[in-house]
Amino acid sequence: MDLKGLAKSIEKKTGIPVFFVETKGAEDYPSGAEKAFLALAKTFLEPPRKKRKKALNILGAIHLDIGKDSHLKPLFEALQKVGWEIISCWGMEENLENIKKSTEASLNLVITASGIGIAEYMYENFGIPYIIGLPVGEKGEEDLLKVLEEISKEGKPFIESAEKKEKINKKGIIIGEPIISYGIKQFLKEEIGLKEVSIISVLPMENLFDKKGCVFSFVNKEEGDVYLTSEEKIADYLNNTEVDIIIADPL
Repeated sequence: MDLKGLAKSIEKKTGIPVFFVETKGAEDYPSGAEKAFLALAKTFLEPPRKKRKKALNILGAIHLDIGKDSHLKPLFEALQKVGWEIISCWGMEENLENIKKSTEASLNLVITASGIGIAEYMYENFGIPYIIGLPVGEKGEEDLLKVLEEISKEGKPFIESAEKKEKINKKGIIIGEPIISYGIKQFLKEEIGLKEVSIISVLPMENLFDKKGCVFSFVNKEEGDVYLTSEEKIADYLNNTEVDIIIADPL
């Protein structure tokens, strides 16, 4: 099927913008979401008429990873509490006008792997830098707000070392989307005090590191974190690992 020609034909007859997303059916789901975001961006985004200093977009808020819209309410409240304006939330945004205004942002916040591609696109085409991470817990919120404060002052972001907490001699494993998993991992280590926490990412992780437009990332490549897509291999990994706690994406 000539999808490009079909899209042009429908657009000509209806006067409504039409685009298509070419997926292979056997890719991981963020690849399809990323392609949809990029198609949306290439169709509607234009250079901004103005820039807003403390304004950001949230990228990658797809329901497969986040669940209900209400799950992001604490993040929205934390950002707004310190004066950050949220222009759009890609993945849960219902207002196309907000998407069109995305280029007015001074920063993007990538909260899942599906937001990486559009973050890079907006950096390359509109000069908007981005940070990667979905911090979890009170310490995570504090760290995020510190980073945002430094960025708004045009300073170099930093994270002070956490207070030494008495360690619980337990090992945890988190199975799921990598950016969210890293947020949970830091929460378990820094706030709960688990001695050892590893991640089994069900999505590729290579594209999360050493990104050109990324000014700060809460995602750190650490020994023991693995990428596995086979449920059988994950079962073998768990059976051959001394683990006390497993936290897994319900899907």
